[in-house]
Formats: sequence, C-alpha cells, structure tokens
Amino acid sequence: MKSNLYVLLNEKDLYILLTFRARNLTHSEKIDIILEVERQLMGTPFEDKYLHLLWSDGMGNGKFTLWSESKAEFEISFEQKISLVNSSQLETFDLPNYLYELRDKNPHFIVFAEKSYVDSMLKIMYF
Repeated sequence: MKSNLYVLLNEKDLYILLTFRARNLTHSEKIDIILEVERQLMGTPFEDKYLHLLWSDGMGNGKFTLWSESKAEFEISFEQKISLVNSSQLETFDLPNYLYELRDKNPHFIVFAEKSYVDSMLKIMYF
C-alpha cells in the first residue's frame, strides 16, 4: 500500500508535515528526507520550492518545530503558525519509494503523517 506525503505549500516554500517522532531524526536523516523529496519534485511545478520539515511536539499544546538545511531547528511562534497556515495550501504527494522502504527498515523513519494526524495538526496550529 502506497503512503502519502502531506505538505503545506506557499509561493516559495514547501513544508513537509511530519509526526512528533521527527524530533529524534539525526541531521543526516533529515537531509535524506529533503533530498528524496527534492528528487521526486524534479520536473514538476514545485521543483523550485525551498523545503522545510515541520512537526509538532505531539502534546497538543501547539508547539511546532521547523527545520531546514540553512537554519537551525527552532520552535515557531503563534503568529508564524497562523501566517503559515493562512498563506499555504495543503497538498499531497506520493511518499518517495526510498523513504517508503526506509520507513519499513528503520524506526527513525516512521515520521510520515497520515491524513487524520495532519488534520489534527492543522487544527492545533490555530490555537
């Protein structure tokens, strides 16, 4: 069964939505995710987007962490969350095969959110 990759997409950025387990990813594992998604997006209208990883802390308190190759990991503010959700649209892509296989082999890669998780994550972003 194929899995989906959920993202928030705006004019210049693409935010890959992950579960709270993403906080345990190593720098190298985060880079693997970014590179595989970049590879998948080549030749699409989204290939020029700057990619970020975004996850909640899993506690339902509205704390979200943002990571990208050029910035240190940081918690986004309430205002940034609202701005991000209001300026972005939710898109769905197929999870790249390599990441799908890694997810089955390495527990660190069990970070790709299902639709119900994404829905609850987006609701929390407003609070």
